[in-house]
Amino acid sequence: IWATKGTLEEGLCWKVGRGTNISVSNDFWIPNVKKNRLPALITNLNAFKVAKLIDQSNRTWKKELIASTFSEDVAEKIICIPLAEEPHKDFWV
Repeated sequence: IWATKGTLEEGLCWKVGRGTNISVSNDFWIPNVKKNRLPALITNLNAFKVAKLIDQSNRTWKKELIASTFSEDVAEKIICIPLAEEPHKDFWV
């Protein structure tokens, strides 16, 4: 099982809950978007978490921030990711 961990992880995608555990640049969280397609516009992308893209008060995406940070096609894919009304932990699917 341990030997196949890498292969398994390649097929998994994060399900966004609060977004606090998901790295914008290091984790696979946008369906059908490879990590290398993400922009270098954000300084220190490694510390940039998906939670910063979510308005936690009304559980919606920060569309203006997303549109100004990502390419149009990637921004559309992010905004299409459903967010639960009640915040929950991020998990693999």
